[in-house]
Amino acid sequence: SIEPTSHTGLLLSYKVADALSINAGVANTYDAVVNQGSRLNKSNPTVLASASLTAPDSLGFLKGAVLTAGVVDGFKSTASTCASDKTLVYVGATLPTGIDKLTLGVAWDHLNIRKSRTDQDALAAYLSLKTCEKSSLNLRVEYNISANLGTPAVALVAPVPGNAGTATVAAVPGGPTP
Repeated sequence: SIEPTSHTGLLLSYKVADALSINAGVANTYDAVVNQGSRLNKSNPTVLASASLTAPDSLGFLKGAVLTAGVVDGFKSTASTCASDKTLVYVGATLPTGIDKLTLGVAWDHLNIRKSRTDQDALAAYLSLKTCEKSSLNLRVEYNISANLGTPAVALVAPVPGNAGTATVAAVPGGPTP
């Protein structure tokens, strides 16, 4: 998969200024296996970093827009000791739409697999509707643009009551549901 889903580790966050926040961290693996060390041991942690810029009120209609860039670098939990590490680079923006509680987002992901010719790139667009204080309804469309592997995918992501996470319903035209 081009995107890691979650990590077990330590994340440090710091608000440098009203418009700038940064994060840095370490995690057990690149993928979402809980309490499993990378490369079948715990000596190769995954590193994470990101920065977010928030547009100030003085930018008019862009007020509150957020530009985020991040990187995740590490090994999968199931990787052999000779496997290449993976680096995911993410750049995304969230823009206000002028409609209360509705935002528009765009994202670009690049997955670099060292010692490999199978790098991947994906583009995404999404709409997010804040339904109440603690939940939102999200629609995300992704396109994998690497090596003509792209099949548009539409996903409806909704929160599960009780902070249990999210439920995703996805449809891939002309293909199986992921």
